[in-house]
Amino acid sequence: MERRIVLGLALAAVAMFMFSATYPDQKFRPLVAGVQYEARWGLFELFGSICSLGYPVALSSSPSQPWGYVSASHCIESRVGVNIYQPTKGSDTYIGTSRADKISVSVDAYAIDVSDKSIISNKVISLPSGATYTILKYYTDSELSGIIGSTLCKTGRSTLTTCGIFTHFNAGDGWVVTSDPPWCDSRPVIMAEGDSGGVVWYFYGSGAAVAGMAYKMDTGKCCRYFTGWDGQQYYGCDNFFFRSADTINKALGVVGWK
Repeated sequence: MERRIVLGLALAAVAMFMFSATYPDQKFRPLVAGVQYEARWGLFELFGSICSLGYPVALSSSPSQPWGYVSASHCIESRVGVNIYQPTKGSDTYIGTSRADKISVSVDAYAIDVSDKSIISNKVISLPSGATYTILKYYTDSELSGIIGSTLCKTGRSTLTTCGIFTHFNAGDGWVVTSDPPWCDSRPVIMAEGDSGGVVWYFYGSGAAVAGMAYKMDTGKCCRYFTGWDGQQYYGCDNFFFRSADTINKALGVVGWK
């Protein structure tokens, strides 16, 4: 889920101040997978959302050249020409835009065309520690089918880096859940609004292996409101769904870049 913004200019200014100085919504240059970004559109860019950055990609035609980042297309309402800022809208925080040929509604994914390719990195961040890990591998769908039962993590702007058990995988769609302890109220929340688009990964050697991108949670499971690291109230759950890198890449005509 994305964190929505539909605000008047004065209220928007207050909200931007609240988010601008608090970790992990700091400005990252180069960019790293998992950090916060803001999408803005409409007249005077009054509409938008706050979501999380997925993994870096290259065009299939130029696989060695970094091009942009993936995220969840519902974060931009699958719109073309949406301006993307990291961490929030500002005079020096614009990073790119959405393009018609890099949006897939059915997969709920899009690729941000980053204007300055030099700020793209092959790093995943772990929050709140701030440690970064080089992407050494992208799991294929066949490999993901073989690691069901293992641990996978996601990094997003609301619940930071959280992990659970990779429980189910079918047709490029994976599900990660926590099941301990058995009573819902004590289970950790591993995804919340604002985490959509965040990178799904796990440690691999001295770096990281990317599985895909988180895009929703099962709200019929253990879910609740909680106070986040920034003092804001969020609704989150003990699980998340992710689209595999293979599925996203085929839909968008990109490849994971490392």
